[in-house]
Amino acid sequence: MLTGKVQTAIKATALFVFVLFAAAAGTQAQSFKQMVNSKSYTTGLQNLRAGIVSDNLGVRKSAIYFAGKYHVSELTNDLLAQLQRESDANSRILIGMSIYTLGEKKGIEDLQTYATTEKNPRVKRMLEEICNQFNFNTSSNIVSVVE
Repeated sequence: MLTGKVQTAIKATALFVFVLFAAAAGTQAQSFKQMVNSKSYTTGLQNLRAGIVSDNLGVRKSAIYFAGKYHVSELTNDLLAQLQRESDANSRILIGMSIYTLGEKKGIEDLQTYATTEKNPRVKRMLEEICNQFNFNTSSNIVSVVE
């Protein structure tokens, strides 16, 4: 009998293998929702949530990456919650990049608030730059629309 953590890791790994095969087959989905039907989307969303909080660092990083890559904006709060718990500096930067990719203003604002309390100087610098880039791009879009 497998333990709960092992079963969760197996389920999360199965999802990532599915996503990798879909990407390798040339599927260029604009969003995670377009790639799968609604029942599979719900299951995939649950698996990504499980992956984001996984004890396995590789699974956790993959879930964080795929949340941003496939623009799964439903996971913004999950990513921000994991940012508070995350002990790995590289994973905290990856979470920041995924939130940037999602493009939600509230997520960036929360990321900027977190960056002010970050103790690791490298992570703090990266998160601040991610927020600055988002703010620059947002203000540039407003200017180009007005012109």
